[in-house]
Amino acid sequence: MKQTLNVYLQSKGFNSDDVWTQIHDSIRQVTLAKENDLKSAMASYPDHQIFFEMVRFDFVLDDKLQLWLMEVNMSPNLSSSIHPENAIMYEQVVFNTLALVGAAHYTAGSASKLTQQERDMMVRDSDVLVPVDECRQDGCKHCEEAKCVLCQHCMSENQKKIFKQAFVEHTHRRNFVRVFPVPHHDAARSADTKSEDKALSTPNKVMDLWYGAKCRLSKPWCI
Repeated sequence: MKQTLNVYLQSKGFNSDDVWTQIHDSIRQVTLAKENDLKSAMASYPDHQIFFEMVRFDFVLDDKLQLWLMEVNMSPNLSSSIHPENAIMYEQVVFNTLALVGAAHYTAGSASKLTQQERDMMVRDSDVLVPVDECRQDGCKHCEEAKCVLCQHCMSENQKKIFKQAFVEHTHRRNFVRVFPVPHHDAARSADTKSEDKALSTPNKVMDLWYGAKCRLSKPWCI
């Protein structure tokens, strides 16, 4: 469907990339604006690390290719009974989402029954470590500055666990596109997104720093 839309827009002389940039920007801005509400919803769960929410954003385009957000649906209906022609797409959405959050894997057995050795095989400590020049300077000797959080000797076990989850999500994302942290390539990081960075919470700033450092190590992490 995405490719069909792209071809149609291009046939009308439009730049389809502009549409997807608007979509990604809208999803990111709404999610960040509702971050505290999502945290409140997560509070009732005993393990905050396994919480996720699937939502559907409904958009319309006008004849000027201006994007308008109509609504956001929590837990959208993915039944193919009404639109059987979409059955495969719905199945892919469900499977890819469960794979992304670690609830389903390509190996046999339940993800909840993985041994620690099997979990370590999926992602090691070294997979989440990134070279940070500041780590060798006096400012990070005692982990006093915020930027030092990426340094191995400053990284808490909980932060390391969060980075490991992000690493697994990246390797399992299949056809998904990350909209936050904003991909670290010039085309994605516009003046608007850079201004948004200043308003990020501390945990979100840490994730943005980590993705940026991973991007400098390997291009696939930049998108």
